[in-house]
Amino acid sequence: MDYALLLMNIIAFTIVFLITTRPMYLRSLRVKADRTAKRLGLSLNELVYSYEQMVFFTALPSHLPQLKLAEKQDILLKLDYHSMFFPRLKGVKVIVTKGSHPFDLAYLPIKDFRLPALDRLSSESHLTDREYLTVSSYIASNLQTLYEIKDEVFHKMQFKADQMPE
Repeated sequence: MDYALLLMNIIAFTIVFLITTRPMYLRSLRVKADRTAKRLGLSLNELVYSYEQMVFFTALPSHLPQLKLAEKQDILLKLDYHSMFFPRLKGVKVIVTKGSHPFDLAYLPIKDFRLPALDRLSSESHLTDREYLTVSSYIASNLQTLYEIKDEVFHKMQFKADQMPE
């Protein structure tokens, strides 16, 4: 009887742990990024970033019907983590859900998500690589940034016959 109760407690603890690790990780990113930005005199909302390093798995605009017919709400952005138990942001996946099978359209590795202001501070040795990764992970996981990425991907997906090479 005691083993059954112990087993149920272990299972309950594991489930609660797994459910809360990612939200807690994202919250800790925000706190650490705020602290780093405050130390450097930066405003996280005003940092300029670039997702030019996003890797597209197909050329856009595309003739693929799944991509051609997709709407903005068919684009799903998913944060990709290194570990289930101790998550660290690895990148952002862009998936098109139009059609019967999801289509992996693009991937933005977090190490390639660059912020010019942080690049300058890093080159001047005011910012460690770990702090850079923390701030860039926070910015990449921010809802406003994800919305902008989704908007940019949808803009690139827009199929216009006059834009296609002959």
